[in-house]
Amino acid sequence: MEPTYLVMFYKQNLPHFSETQRDQRQRILLALTRAEAEEQRIISDLHHQMFLSLNLSDSSDPFTFAKLLQNACEGWLLPREFESLLLPQKCEARRFIEPIIMELFLARLPEQTAGWTRHHQPATLIEAAHLASKHLTCHNVSFLI
Repeated sequence: MEPTYLVMFYKQNLPHFSETQRDQRQRILLALTRAEAEEQRIISDLHHQMFLSLNLSDSSDPFTFAKLLQNACEGWLLPREFESLLLPQKCEARRFIEPIIMELFLARLPEQTAGWTRHHQPATLIEAAHLASKHLTCHNVSFLI
């Protein structure tokens, strides 16, 4: 978790305080760190709830639905520092969570579309979204299920 300005300030200036001030600052720093951890837990929980509650009808097409699932899953399972990672690290993290997203994506499709998409064994979420979109379009199925 990336420290806030106040946390960094206290860590940098702690050696310059008297012992009493240092104790007070340590308590403040501990409280700030706990508050940040609690905030991160709450944000993660909200993303988890969003991930589990999304449906195809929440989006205009399977590609948008897949992206919504991906964003919610990343917010749930990946740390806040994810955006500052280098591209190879991001790719590795996304490769780890893609099967989780793919399972829910397929589970939320209409039954025939899910079966047809699974039958074609898509290797990626984008490929699964493409297959689902193709099947839904060919069978005149509305995205707003």
